Amino acid sequence: MKSDNWPVRIQIPVFPPLKFSSSLFLYGISPPSKSAFSGLIVVILVLFLFIGFKEALIVSVTIPLSLLITLGILNIAGITLNTFAILGLIVALGLLVDNSIIVMENIDRLSKKGLSPREASIFGSNQVGYPILASSLTTIAAFFPLAILPGVIGSFIDTIPRTIIIAIAASLFVSISITPAIYTKIMTKSDKFRVKALNKNIQNYLKIIVVAVLSFYAFGDSGNRIGLGIIAVVFFTGLMFIKIRLDKKDMIEESVLVRKYTQLISSILNNPWKKVAVLLSGVLVLFASISLLGIGVLKVAFFPTNEPSDIVITVDTPGGSTLEETAEITSNVEERLMLNADVESFNTTVGGNEIDKARINVNLVPKDELIEDGFYAVDQIEKDLRDIAGANIIVEGQSSGGPPVGKPIRIELIGENLTDARDLGNEYVKVLEQIPGVYNVDLSLKNGVPQIVINILEKKAKTMGLTPAGISNQLRNKIEGMEITTIKDGEEEIEVMMMIDPLSYQDINSIESIYIDTPTGDRLPLAAVAVLEMEQGVSAIKHQDRERILFIEADLKPGYNINDVVDEFNQNRQTLIIPQGINVNLGGDVAGIQENFLSLFQSMILAVFLVFIILTIQFGSVKQPFVILLTVPMALIGVLLGLVVTNNEFGFYAFMGFIALIGIAVNDAIVLIDYMNYLRSTGIPMKEAIIEAGKTRFNPVLATSMTTIGGVLPLAFKEVYYSQFSYSLIFGLLVTTILTLFFIPIIYSIIEGKKDDKELALEGSEL
Repeated sequence: MKSDNWPVRIQIPVFPPLKFSSSLFLYGISPPSKSAFSGLIVVILVLFLFIGFKEALIVSVTIPLSLLITLGILNIAGITLNTFAILGLIVALGLLVDNSIIVMENIDRLSKKGLSPREASIFGSNQVGYPILASSLTTIAAFFPLAILPGVIGSFIDTIPRTIIIAIAASLFVSISITPAIYTKIMTKSDKFRVKALNKNIQNYLKIIVVAVLSFYAFGDSGNRIGLGIIAVVFFTGLMFIKIRLDKKDMIEESVLVRKYTQLISSILNNPWKKVAVLLSGVLVLFASISLLGIGVLKVAFFPTNEPSDIVITVDTPGGSTLEETAEITSNVEERLMLNADVESFNTTVGGNEIDKARINVNLVPKDELIEDGFYAVDQIEKDLRDIAGANIIVEGQSSGGPPVGKPIRIELIGENLTDARDLGNEYVKVLEQIPGVYNVDLSLKNGVPQIVINILEKKAKTMGLTPAGISNQLRNKIEGMEITTIKDGEEEIEVMMMIDPLSYQDINSIESIYIDTPTGDRLPLAAVAVLEMEQGVSAIKHQDRERILFIEADLKPGYNINDVVDEFNQNRQTLIIPQGINVNLGGDVAGIQENFLSLFQSMILAVFLVFIILTIQFGSVKQPFVILLTVPMALIGVLLGLVVTNNEFGFYAFMGFIALIGIAVNDAIVLIDYMNYLRSTGIPMKEAIIEAGKTRFNPVLATSMTTIGGVLPLAFKEVYYSQFSYSLIFGLLVTTILTLFFIPIIYSIIEGKKDDKELALEGSEL
């Protein structure tokens, strides 16, 4: 405080001796390995449904081979089999068999036309070699930007795309080299594999039983999912029954579904108005889907809320509280925890760096033994401790394997004037506490231990030959001690310090009586040149970029959206005046959304660019890659609608799933257009080539999409935290697959039709 009377302030903290107890608390991470195994089973189920039983067994053999190669490369690359590596393998499970399915379908198709197994394997794999190479490279290109995503979040999730890239490369090698070899061996000796003792009906019943058992095992592997397992059994066995009834040749190529599709696409291609109607409908659905974000039907969030597996309780007593007072309140908390059925054990630390604080690490009982879930346990404990007086008790749920982010709500107040910043912070705390869903509101700047403030009378001190610095040094030497000599004990020198007994300066009167030596040799009490007062201290002063900062942090209950909370906070704080020199920044999830979504958007642009380059090289054209990339907005329709239907938010994992779809979704279009080009090169007219390509590739397109969906389907049900990512892939692929079978033929016919018209016009002019 700058005045003649109070120009210099010296603060001396007052606190009792420090004592503390501590304990070790370990956190464990449980990777979603069960979901990975369930995904493998579902992939095999889908193979049984969409290709022949024997062919499905051949393709299934490629899965462990690809996985073994992937695990070997992961080990060489130094990637451990952690949660995110397993998550990457789950996503890759369906992709592992995509290439093998396309190769197998093409080989089997040629075999049915009369080629020997060996000839069919050679010609079939060569015929689709370039398309599956291009589709694999486009998928790798989509995941590559995620593997080099910058920042802390990029380092956190980069194992997922790196694992997927390695798995896709391994599957490409297996599909081209091993799948044809296995087909040749098995089909050459197919008579040895026939079960002649059983008639066709018994074989069909056995297929249904196998599908039912695998379905239940994939989805009903724990007591609380029996209902889900039964639903899965009904769904998959129902599909198998329909397949058996419609699929007389153990293939879907001649089924009613394919015939209906062929008739429908023929009708659309032969009618220009139907083409326009289909395309216009797709555009309208796309805009309607995007508008879900604008009107607030689909909420945006940074990361989904992870169910707590442990709890941390902080007992914060008022500044200046003794260790005994803190321990007494903490014991009240412990007594109530012992009565809670969701609590398995807890460890308590009283004291530490701050004697007015205690920390209790609570271990919850296993998930299947909880009364409801981890969220309910946190809420109940918070209610049980709410009425304990004498301390601010904060209950926080902790989850393993979560992202490296802080509190969802964080408001930063930056400025040199701590008093103004603290006053504004207290007002903001009141505003936040009134918003539904917000709890554990905490201001970083708290009252610390009481302190004695010494205000030196500078002018009066000068008349006696003293300066504020000289007075401060004398006080420091007398209170903290000064070295007066050293004692030598062998080779060791021991410093001898002289100081006033610490217990003799616990109040203002004792400090005022300390004598100060003047340059003239006189001694006078400190009270003669200073005025002392007791003041409440602060816990700590934090700095950011050399500026003082205090912040308000809070948690958000499940079911509440961060953007809605921030909007309400901004509206309610409009009446509060921000003091001059204080800057207010919004951090937490809001800052995370802005920063990391920008990085993901840049990754998306890079992914599209890389995919476009690969497709341009593959097809030697710019127009056809443009047609294929139209599957990207189709995928967005599925992502947005799927998140709304499943009551999920659009967050980091959903965005990541959409970027992944850029590479995955184009695979079907690549195979479809490549075969159209091949048929046209043999002299078949364009419309007939389009219809024939759609008919021939209908089964592989459907099968590859369904295997990818099947691989991540268990993850959507069993790992709620990653449901955004799972549902983005599932619904994105569903919509993309359906629209690809209609949009790609229509747009291809329009673009290539104009090209043919120009060529005919040029030929006519030459004649």
